[in-house]
Amino acid sequence: MTKAKINNVKLLSLNGFLLIFLFVFSLSACNYQQVEKEETSEVEEEMQELKEEINDLAQEIRESTFEQKEETKAKVKERLEEMNEELEDYKNDVLDEMEEVPEEIQSSYNAAEEKLAELNSDMDEWSETSEENWEEFKNEVSDNFQEFQQDIENLFDHK
Repeated sequence: MTKAKINNVKLLSLNGFLLIFLFVFSLSACNYQQVEKEETSEVEEEMQELKEEINDLAQEIRESTFEQKEETKAKVKERLEEMNEELEDYKNDVLDEMEEVPEEIQSSYNAAEEKLAELNSDMDEWSETSEENWEEFKNEVSDNFQEFQQDIENLFDHK
């Protein structure tokens, strides 16, 4: 083989390699974008489920009678424990992984965390609430859940 043919073969090999590399790279980039979209979609679905769950819980509290208060408290307390874990998981999985957490996200997280602490505090007062104060108390707790829902929405709006 002549030197010119050898150079042409080398050039074709290099071009072929570059073409394959670009093809694989572009497939990887497309796959990454698809995975990112799927993850975003999953987070949005979870967010929607959480909002609906909080809304249902707030409604259940609002509709509960004084006679149902301990039964309702048990349901609310169980769900609050799960929400505490979910918010902690969000902090560990998302916020702690960020090099620098934007102020809006940190502020939204702090507001959600504070509202959740207030809801946990409401559980301590739940059993001591008298029948005369029940309507006012349950409406306040329900409102606190609605505010928590808004804080969660704000948190995910800034993601």
